[in-house]
Amino acid sequence: MINHFRSIALMALTLFVAGCASNKPQYNPFQVKKEDIRDRVKIVALAPVRVGDDMPNGTEARQQFGELVANELGTLGFQTVPGTEYEQVFNRLRDEAGGFFDPNTGKADNDKFKKVQDLCRRELATKFHADAVLYPAIHVFMVHFVQDHAKWDGVKESIGNAVPGWVSALSGTYSSGTVPALSLCVTLKDIDGNNLYSECGGIQLAAKLVGHTFQKVNDENILTDAQRNTNAVAIAFKAFHDEEPAANHN
Repeated sequence: MINHFRSIALMALTLFVAGCASNKPQYNPFQVKKEDIRDRVKIVALAPVRVGDDMPNGTEARQQFGELVANELGTLGFQTVPGTEYEQVFNRLRDEAGGFFDPNTGKADNDKFKKVQDLCRRELATKFHADAVLYPAIHVFMVHFVQDHAKWDGVKESIGNAVPGWVSALSGTYSSGTVPALSLCVTLKDIDGNNLYSECGGIQLAAKLVGHTFQKVNDENILTDAQRNTNAVAIAFKAFHDEEPAANHN
């Protein structure tokens, strides 16, 4: 099987000359009022950080981000139920349900998966008095860059050795396009499965411009920068620290 992460990082990037993007309304990560979450949610059960099987340093990142997220929730005043407790309950319910894959087709049964998730949240509420469950995950996105920098999910990073726009126009090098990047995304759901909060914090680019081509970042440099990882968690929960309510979606 082709390594999914490597195929994304090494894929031929679609590059184009882009005009200025129009201003977008500020994103509001809260699906309900922040005050309502504060009133309703005191104990948060943590799901294990979801990381792709082919992600370099995934095991270590899963542990580090799990600890960072738990610490961040603690600073916000929430009590937490460890991800190990969630994992034990979820795995038992999964096994009792016979797994999520059809033995004949090999396809995942999304309805069965959702049902196990629902049962897991309810058991965590009964056993640990959890008011909500937080689902963290590390995702790979294609993000835009202009000139020599990419900006996404609250961070900005140089794409490599890009040159000023007037030079690139004369030499035929790239002035804008897309590049793969990693972000930590968190979703807080109540026990009934309703979304309460959803936000992402950028971690790092997964490919860099070397000469005139993009090359994937070396495995040893993926998800191993403690400062970047800590910063991503801070961005993901920044709205909880903001004194002023975030702007509405519309």
